[in-house]
Amino acid sequence: MKEFLFYYDVVCPFAYVASRLVEGIARRTNATIRWRPVLLGGLYEGTKAPQGKDGSATDVMAAAKCRIVNEDLIRTMKRHNVVASFPSGHPVRSLKAMRLLAATNPDGATRIQLTHQLYKTYWVDNGDITDSSVLQTAVSGVGWEVDVDEVTSKPDVKEELRRNTDQALSHGAFGVPSFWVNNRLYWGVDRMHFLEQELSGARVTMPRLVLPPPPGTPPLEAKLTVYHDFSSPWSYLGSQQIQNLVDIVSPVKVTVEWVPILLGALFKEIGTPLVPMATLSSAKVAYLQQDLQDWARYGGNIPVQWPSNFPVRSVTPLRVAIVEPSDKLRNTIYRAAWAENKNVSDTEVLSVVLDSVGFSGQKLISATGSADVKEQLRLNTARAVAAGVCGVPSYQVNERPTVIWGQDKLNTVADMLCGWSEPDILTANL
Repeated sequence: MKEFLFYYDVVCPFAYVASRLVEGIARRTNATIRWRPVLLGGLYEGTKAPQGKDGSATDVMAAAKCRIVNEDLIRTMKRHNVVASFPSGHPVRSLKAMRLLAATNPDGATRIQLTHQLYKTYWVDNGDITDSSVLQTAVSGVGWEVDVDEVTSKPDVKEELRRNTDQALSHGAFGVPSFWVNNRLYWGVDRMHFLEQELSGARVTMPRLVLPPPPGTPPLEAKLTVYHDFSSPWSYLGSQQIQNLVDIVSPVKVTVEWVPILLGALFKEIGTPLVPMATLSSAKVAYLQQDLQDWARYGGNIPVQWPSNFPVRSVTPLRVAIVEPSDKLRNTIYRAAWAENKNVSDTEVLSVVLDSVGFSGQKLISATGSADVKEQLRLNTARAVAAGVCGVPSYQVNERPTVIWGQDKLNTVADMLCGWSEPDILTANL
């Protein structure tokens, strides 16, 4: 029998979205869900997350990243028709609520019903899940006749929640929603297609909301702006998928504007560590290495390997891309850095790489000393900061203010190129 573990905490909004989607995946794949309540703060503590056990992930994010994450949350909820209003005082301490869930039969209907009820209480009704009377109303609503304070104070219940959290940590979890299936961890709503793919054994694509217009309709045009830097593996994966993106939205005619930026300078300006990977827990770093390979396969078996010279110092390659802004040159540098383990930070190596595909490496590198080229890279980076970019790759469609961050959001970018609009995302509050 196919089954998977679903680790969640009611205080997490993305886990709330996952709770609304996970049963559909189970039905489509004929799989059994093992609902496992955990304490998110316990995962933070166990992985030594910088926000600490009582903090929120957004506590340690730069303001620009907080905005992007908040917009992504609103967009994700709207795209999946999940209703929510941001709870007052969020995040609150969810310990008693999660102990209450841990007290239910692990494989019984009450756990599932109470999970949905507590998510509704917190994320729809703005109920105070630290209040025993609110929790008492929730358990009564699902027909479970227990005294909340009594059951959540039992040592075996406390131990059950600790055991679930420790199990999640042993599987490499560092946040929620997390899923354990076939000895693999998947984390996040935007990885649930990987979960379904693992269960079904067939390719599963990310959801699309708007398809291209049928052939014969008046031609549509769209502009896609791509902020990128050769120093990022995610920017590399994104760059290798843009042509396919343009193809799948045809007959929409897409003009792509590539904007090379210096990621380190952007990070310094917005207050993010210059090498974010160096600040992450070992569990998260290990997961991201696996995640990189998952996305490389999803993107069409894109070859990728972690370079021995990481972090990649990309100033000169970026300036070369300004001097010669061709697809051929950009793809050559990306592949050299992230598929062939060539140190493109070294000008001699970079020159050889460029020579190998017909460019004059020495001539291009010499041109990067121009004051105009240096200024253009600075202006590009300043433009990204002003747009609200927090990392690469980032995308804008038709010069709208909305910034989509991450190559894992290319399905959303495709919808926007086909005319999907989100006029309320930038101003809405959950």
